[in-house]
Amino acid sequence: MQINVRVKFDISNSKSFLRTKFISVISNYKKEDFEQFLKGEKIDVILDMVGGDYTQKNLEILNEQGRLIYINGMKSMDVTINLRTIMSKNLIVTGSFLKPQSVEVKAQIAKEVEKNIWPLFN
Repeated sequence: MQINVRVKFDISNSKSFLRTKFISVISNYKKEDFEQFLKGEKIDVILDMVGGDYTQKNLEILNEQGRLIYINGMKSMDVTINLRTIMSKNLIVTGSFLKPQSVEVKAQIAKEVEKNIWPLFN
């Protein structure tokens, strides 16, 4: 399996992050605003663990038909967004919690990650 994408990460501690061969750029959001970091470049998929005031920013930097996926809301689950941004760009916004999932579902997710994601790091 081969993926032809440019991957950018925005993290809080670059020293603790493992660079892999398919990650193009790493930014530290504590030192640099991610909108400035992207310099106008649009993103196809955002996987967000923060929520809060990042939500509208995320919507703004998504490409047409982009996807915003939430897997947590560390900053806040309560957000105010401009629906016009979502509708005019045909965006998809979704999210999920892992904690309430059954042991069987978690095991299947782990199996799929091991099969389809870990090989990308070799």
